[in-house]
Amino acid sequence: MKDRLLLFDIDLTLTKSDGSGIRAMERHFCDYTGHIGEVRLPRADGRCDTWIVEQLFVVNGFAYEADMYEGFMQGYLDELSRIFRPPAAGVMPGAAELLPELQKRKGFYLGLVTGNDYRGARIKLEAFDLYHYFPVGGFGSDSGVRAELTPLAMERAGRHYDRKFTLGQTVIIGDSENDVRAANIAGAHCIAVAGGFASRSELSAAGECTVIDNLCDAEEFIRIVESFED
Repeated sequence: MKDRLLLFDIDLTLTKSDGSGIRAMERHFCDYTGHIGEVRLPRADGRCDTWIVEQLFVVNGFAYEADMYEGFMQGYLDELSRIFRPPAAGVMPGAAELLPELQKRKGFYLGLVTGNDYRGARIKLEAFDLYHYFPVGGFGSDSGVRAELTPLAMERAGRHYDRKFTLGQTVIIGDSENDVRAANIAGAHCIAVAGGFASRSELSAAGECTVIDNLCDAEEFIRIVESFED
């Protein structure tokens, strides 16, 4: 059995919320820009924070430059750390039980591929004691293009775990159509979890993937991972 690199998305794959993440960004946007009234929000599922922040400014009629990102994110992350906690946020079904099973399995290595800024990823996962499972990843602060995060995560995982991971050994686990498309573009395997906004049929139509309802069946999840050809 060859090694497997399992790269997880976060939002609606590992964690869930009542919208507190995007609400934190909306609140800070008003403080940052002085915007009054309704805030138009870009659809965020499967997108990267660098893209989301830019689009937030653009669709609400504000000029945006890339060097504004860091200043904006500081306030957003402060707001996120304040509100991303129970009962507003929680863990997706099966995630807390699956991760330790994967961590202790020989030849399985864990990481992240998420549209979250690396600091936002830590805030969301540490809220539920899940961050320690993921020493490496590709993040929305690295690039606004989701498909570019997989090779970044693979490179970092290779250094951290002292292994050479191929795309045939790499599995992306996400919940959105963009997660599936990005995995296909990168050339990695994909497990799509139908716990987010996309239905099973929408995930299947987005590209090549194995669709599951949730992360509750650890044995079945492991069987799927081991069935992928290198």
